[in-house]
Amino acid sequence: FLLEKDYARLYLGRKFLSPEVTEHQFRPNPSVRRSAPREFTVELDPGDFLGHEESLRKVLETEWQGQGWLVKVLFHSGAPYKMLAHRNSNRSFVNHKRRSMEIAHLAWTKTVAHELGHVLGFDDHYYNVWSAKNCYYSQESRLGDLMSNSERGVVTSRHWEVLNEAYPWGHAAKREPFV
Repeated sequence: FLLEKDYARLYLGRKFLSPEVTEHQFRPNPSVRRSAPREFTVELDPGDFLGHEESLRKVLETEWQGQGWLVKVLFHSGAPYKMLAHRNSNRSFVNHKRRSMEIAHLAWTKTVAHELGHVLGFDDHYYNVWSAKNCYYSQESRLGDLMSNSERGVVTSRHWEVLNEAYPWGHAAKREPFV
């Protein structure tokens, strides 16, 4: 019995890299558009959060702004991604097949912003570290990266670079995933 990570390391020859060189895939989302030279717009259906749109918009736009950039959130019924209250666990997540952004009870505001990052196209920015001494992997995160740490992380200059590449101003958005 081998863990998936062991199989990848031993048989596929994959190396587990330090966080500085770990690559993360970005999947452009057709429901995100470039609305101005330094602005992106995403539409969300408030779903279970109907009546709380202004509070949510403030939280999301506050987290997803900086360095002269902004992600603008528009709420309306029937938008591509629907916000749902996830009552069955304490984890928030995005389900791209169902086009839902499921928010756990008592989720932190940064967690909601982290989930919006998935709607924008970002993967989680966690990385694995092998401990030869203890013979196991541990999952680590970068404290300063919102897509790696949804408690303390922030949107970094790299996030804006990737969004700028995925959704270029005046040109068609990328369709295929990229690193």
